[in-house]
Amino acid sequence: MKLKNFFILILILNISLNIYAENKFKCIETWKHDTDIYGNIMYSMINPKGDVIGCFYMIGLLNITPKKVIKFAPRGQGPGDLMDTHGMCEYKDDLAIIELSNKIKIFEMKDNKYVWKRTQWLKRSEFLTIVKSGVFAGNKWFIAGTFLLNYSKKYIYKKAYLKVFDNKGNLLKSLIKETTFKPDQFHIMDYYVLKNKKNVLFLAENKLNVKVISIDKLEIVNDINLSTPKFYKKMPEDFYIWNKNSGDISNIVKDWNMWKTSYSRIIHANISKNWLVLQIRCFKPQNKKFALLFYNTKSFKLERTILINDRLLGIRDGKYYFYANGDPKYDEEADECIIKIYSFCK
Repeated sequence: MKLKNFFILILILNISLNIYAENKFKCIETWKHDTDIYGNIMYSMINPKGDVIGCFYMIGLLNITPKKVIKFAPRGQGPGDLMDTHGMCEYKDDLAIIELSNKIKIFEMKDNKYVWKRTQWLKRSEFLTIVKSGVFAGNKWFIAGTFLLNYSKKYIYKKAYLKVFDNKGNLLKSLIKETTFKPDQFHIMDYYVLKNKKNVLFLAENKLNVKVISIDKLEIVNDINLSTPKFYKKMPEDFYIWNKNSGDISNIVKDWNMWKTSYSRIIHANISKNWLVLQIRCFKPQNKKFALLFYNTKSFKLERTILINDRLLGIRDGKYYFYANGDPKYDEEADECIIKIYSFCK
């Protein structure tokens, strides 16, 4: 009996040691590039090769590899050019860039460079449409943003925050609807949509809330308020409120920058194995710029919190890719193009 208890104790110790070892989140690789990046990180993801695909304001699209930085899809109106970028995601084996509210360009990798393959058009709305992200799942396009469903001179607006299109671009359904009764600028906020097995997850930057939508039924099957860490700084009620700023564009830009840096907004959302990973901004006394929040994708319970100074770009095959020291626009220390790759190590 004593011998049996001894082996049970050894087993428990081994399990405990493994759990402790898995909690070590370490930098395992660093890339350094002599490239000037000064705009904010608008969109980013990691491609199947393990390279960073990033869109930086005023710079455009970059394919950042361990050895070099490759520009592609320059600003323009040609087939391989982009007028703007409103999101990016994987499309089968290719890369999809949402160029306009109704236009997606598909790029494929040829000779280690992304080249335009074809253009996907979506059903165009007659009302204001501001796209912020998208994902291709279940042979459908799930596009997140702010979509007006009416026109009003009295600021009574019917809105949707997620639209679903079939693979031919036909509108299937508008989801997450609300009616607002005063002018605002919530369309400036970031909205995220992520594929998670048979569902997609929708999040807005200003709330730790996730809406679970069935890919097949196109219905909200769950609406969950996520656990909020103690250091979470809630968005003030007067943020993103429409304000006549005497037409001074500099004041408007100051407002935008304040809105993006003065509360614990979600700055990146991703799925990694059985985790929904959110990165939010931190404030004193944490002495770190950001926190990584790991929620279980089944229970949506907060299982792990990691404080870090680097800005998450994407996750691939258990590796977490970061831009060192934050966002080049908002964080003074992020003045070099340094990519840091972290992983949970035993």
